[in-house]
Amino acid sequence: MHTFDDKTLDVTHLRDPLDPADAGMDDGRSIGMLGIELHTRRHNRMNGVLHRVDGNANAFRIAVEQSFGNCPQYIQLRDFEFVRDPALPSSSEPIVLDALSPRPRDDRTGRYVLRRVVL
Repeated sequence: MHTFDDKTLDVTHLRDPLDPADAGMDDGRSIGMLGIELHTRRHNRMNGVLHRVDGNANAFRIAVEQSFGNCPQYIQLRDFEFVRDPALPSSSEPIVLDALSPRPRDDRTGRYVLRRVVL
């Protein structure tokens, strides 16, 4: 991942056909990304438009439309290590659900609710 200016982010990464997000990463689609440094609690939200780089299925460019820092209040300071090479696709099959589990459903109204999860 690298950038040449404040409006462009270039990414080269193997596409993972098992990644459910891959289906939404076609040329011209909107994309949002979070960059988080767990050891400093710094993080940034970026919104933009994805553009596939000609001749390379594993590269894309993001035309940045918005980029802003977020409050680190809910990010716990921690160290991390990779359990596999992050450049390689995951060997784990995704878990695909046909509906939300009953857990996020409000029992009083039957509506789905979103909850913030803090690890």
